[in-house]
Amino acid sequence: MAAQAAGRRASGGSPGEGGSPAGRRGGGGFKRSRQPDVEVVEEDEDGNRVVQWKKKESHSVIEQRRRARINEKMDELREILYTDLAEKVPEKAKILSDAVDYIRILAQQVGEAKAGVAHLTHVHTHLKAENERVRK
Repeated sequence: MAAQAAGRRASGGSPGEGGSPAGRRGGGGFKRSRQPDVEVVEEDEDGNRVVQWKKKESHSVIEQRRRARINEKMDELREILYTDLAEKVPEKAKILSDAVDYIRILAQQVGEAKAGVAHLTHVHTHLKAENERVRK
């Protein structure tokens, strides 16, 4: 086993081990000096294909935008659900729980309204037929 491990270190092994160039420098892995470029294909006003190279965004920037969008939508839910709150803002879990409950209530009301419409449609059809029978 020790001979195999020594062989891996001498032959290059895996990233971060003694055999890799980054491992010898003490970096502990592959060195990332810059983000790779990304090819972006678009069309101009005339419909011609335009290829541009843009820097790929880092994961942390993408994650910050994602969290900002989530917080924006949480604020919208907070405004919808808690119109009367002036000071104390519920935590996110409470907002989501209340939103789910509210959606269930709305879905139940929609179901009841559909049942009411179906009933009224049936009554209307019956009364219309009765009216035609009486007129004859």
